[in-house]
Amino acid sequence: MINLFDVFDKKAIVLYNSFKHADNQRTTIVIEENGFLPEGVLTPYQFFANNPTSTISPLFFNE
Repeated sequence: MINLFDVFDKKAIVLYNSFKHADNQRTTIVIEENGFLPEGVLTPYQFFANNPTSTISPLFFNE
């Protein structure tokens, strides 16, 4: 099963956290992202752009 949210507002966060605390791991997709999504939440832009999140820390201009 998947969780499909239009926006990740307060009601969606409560439902997402409820599933998370109940150890019910589901794929969560948010249609309209705001740039502040938790780790593991997917967006259509991320999927179609083939732009996965990176865990590599960015380098500074002098490194």
